Amino acid sequence: MTAATESRVQELCHKLLSLETDAELESTLAELRSALREHIRLARNSLEEQTTTLFLLEAILRSSGESRLFSEEK
Repeated sequence: MTAATESRVQELCHKLLSLETDAELESTLAELRSALREHIRLARNSLEEQTTTLFLLEAILRSSGESRLFSEEK
């Protein structure tokens, strides 16, 4: 999901380079701020979910007596 917001941020940054009026600039900067906020929010949520998953996996491993999530194969 953050890939879509990342693309939007990049698109708006490129758009800023071609704007000619202050009104266009202000409008696009407002859009960029909004897109950045959304991107950061989604990234934080994703990181929180990943952290929770890792803690749960660690708890499962400890309760099962396993010391590693993946075994080394040779």
